[in-house]
Amino acid sequence: MNARKPGFDRWQIAAAYLNQPLFVQEKPVCFNPFKFRRDYKVQALERCWQLDYKT
Repeated sequence: MNARKPGFDRWQIAAAYLNQPLFVQEKPVCFNPFKFRRDYKVQALERCWQLDYKT
């Protein structure tokens, strides 16, 4: 059984939150970390789904 460390996702999301591009109109800055976490996970799932799905 391959167990992952539970804190890894938190640090990865925290790093992405702190490295948000400022002053970019295409991607607005999210100041709420809980909303950012939700959006980040949704985008990650969409990327994985697009990689798995082949037309």
